[in-house]
Amino acid sequence: MGKSVSVAVSVSIALFAIGLIAIAALFLTPLLAHGATAPTWVYALTPLTPIGFLVGVVAAVLGGRAGDHEQAP
Repeated sequence: MGKSVSVAVSVSIALFAIGLIAIAALFLTPLLAHGATAPTWVYALTPLTPIGFLVGVVAAVLGGRAGDHEQAP
């Protein structure tokens, strides 16, 4: 299960980072484009931040549980 947890954590980091970049673009676009709003796809990417966070939390919890079963005396 270690490999799948590692992949899930990598995916969660990527999703979270894409979401953060989208949020930054959402706030910076009006400043840089003289008041124009951000494109719709930027708004569509912003929910990736909490999704990435939740995937990371679930992967960490499942990875911790897998480690508990392997270390039983």
